[in-house]
Amino acid sequence: MEAVLAGVFALLAWRTYADSLLRAAAAREQLMEADLRAALDPSPTEAKPSVTEVHMLLAGHAIESLAKARIVAGHPSRRNADHLAADLKSHNLLDLLARAGITLTEDESYLIERPEVFVTRGGRYPIPVKLED
Repeated sequence: MEAVLAGVFALLAWRTYADSLLRAAAAREQLMEADLRAALDPSPTEAKPSVTEVHMLLAGHAIESLAKARIVAGHPSRRNADHLAADLKSHNLLDLLARAGITLTEDESYLIERPEVFVTRGGRYPIPVKLED
């Protein structure tokens, strides 16, 4: 019974975290729209830092958390209460979604690649970590 409760808790934790991230990303949508309007406005104004990178980071982490929730729900061996399974430490969204049993079209895969850049590096560091990035 303890293992079942730990599994349910892990699944709920991933989903709750994803919901929180999605709410935070949605709260930034108005700022993103304002940033876009400002960028397209030909009149000289003071440029403010864009929140697009933060939005993409939050959205990417939400996708990652939802994929991990499905993996945890479908694979009881991933439900180890004392540590995170090594294969769940990945930020590769396409791989996580595939392991979660989610099949994407080519267009959907292309769209998922965008937030993956921000989850792995673009939203975490202001400059590339490696020269080739």
